[in-house]
Amino acid sequence: MANTALATRAAHDLSLFRSRVLVVDPDPPRGRFVADELNTSGRRQESRWVAQLAEARALLKAGWPDAVAVYVPEAADGALEGIGVLRKAAPDVPIVAFSATDDPALARLAVQAGAADHVTVSYDRMDLFARTIDRAVE
Repeated sequence: MANTALATRAAHDLSLFRSRVLVVDPDPPRGRFVADELNTSGRRQESRWVAQLAEARALLKAGWPDAVAVYVPEAADGALEGIGVLRKAAPDVPIVAFSATDDPALARLAVQAGAADHVTVSYDRMDLFARTIDRAVE
């Protein structure tokens, strides 16, 4: 009987867990949208948006996020450098790259640069994005 009560309490406590997600995106409307969507009730994230890599590095060094969601605009030279910068700042914090483009080459490059995964984000895919972040944190 005690084990059942403990298991029930543990499951309840786990359901209250909210991972802290740092959204890094230089575009304020998109960055705020993603952070706000991750904060929506029913999701397990508490998110914060920053526009600059310097802000993200400072928060990473302070130990704030459990995961980072970073916008990657394209597969052009230099576009994925931010993943490497963030990876160096906090090697143990999972990074999930996101973009508005469903580009398999970009997804592959993001993972090669150090992201745990890449997700094409749109309003109707936010649940998938949130689940991907949850999996990266676990």
